[in-house]
Amino acid sequence: RVRVGIGPKPKEMDIIKFVLGRFSNDESKIIDESFSNAAEAVLCIIKKGTEEAMNKYNGNAKNK
Repeated sequence: RVRVGIGPKPKEMDIIKFVLGRFSNDESKIIDESFSNAAEAVLCIIKKGTEEAMNKYNGNAKNK
């Protein structure tokens, strides 16, 4: 299973609006990058195994 997080909810925003609301242009760019990273992680799982993929893709995106 590959999970993509949503990040912290702004204090002033309702969780439902945060999760189900529309993305801003800046957020859309981040989402596109997140989906690309998730696809790369899946390929890494297939080619090199889950442990290497977890070490490479879990946590800080700078690890890639």
